[in-house]
Amino acid sequence: MAQHLTAPSGPGQLLAPAIFLVPVGGAFLIAALEALKTSALIAALCAVPGLFVLGLLGFILLLHIRAERVWAWHCRTGQVPVFKPGFAKGLLAGALVGIGAVALAFPVSVALASSPAFQTSEWGRMALGVTMTLGVPAVAAMGLLGGWAWNAWNKTALPDWARRP
Repeated sequence: MAQHLTAPSGPGQLLAPAIFLVPVGGAFLIAALEALKTSALIAALCAVPGLFVLGLLGFILLLHIRAERVWAWHCRTGQVPVFKPGFAKGLLAGALVGIGAVALAFPVSVALASSPAFQTSEWGRMALGVTMTLGVPAVAAMGLLGGWAWNAWNKTALPDWARRP
């Protein structure tokens, strides 16, 4: 069954999201540098969203480049590639990463809640509450993101036989 192939929009489509998201990621990283003065753990927690935002933009740029490569191959040969499905594998991989992240975040938040430095503040109890409340939605979100990423990676891949010299 042949699939319809459309011309990729190109990396220029990333300009508008990059104008908004690069400063957001940079702000998180700057906040991490500022938090490093008080606690390395808080600094690491501030750096994770910034690295995630910038990593997501880099991944989408890589997808655009791969899609242009598939389009160039299609224009050169006239053949339409058959894409492999992969959402279920990505969903499973993303959910496993999400479970690992929550399993790692729970002891850290328990340590924060019981830390003498955070006993007087609400930060430790708030971290524990956020981990317990958002654990399942975080796993679901990581699963959906992993499924999307795996499927997008497969849709921008050349067929195996086209890569051979």
